[in-house]
Amino acid sequence: MDVFETLAQNDIGVLDPVKRVSSAENITYILKNEKRTVNRLRALALAIEKGLG
Repeated sequence: MDVFETLAQNDIGVLDPVKRVSSAENITYILKNEKRTVNRLRALALAIEKGLG
């Protein structure tokens, strides 16, 4: 599972690929809306932690 590719999907919208190359591990990404993205990732991490506990 490629986490970066998943986070770059339109329905998630956390990352934006900047430099695409043929090899997936060499793609460069940039955060979209940094503050909003950080808050969304924190909320996701908290939800995962609650689900595990």
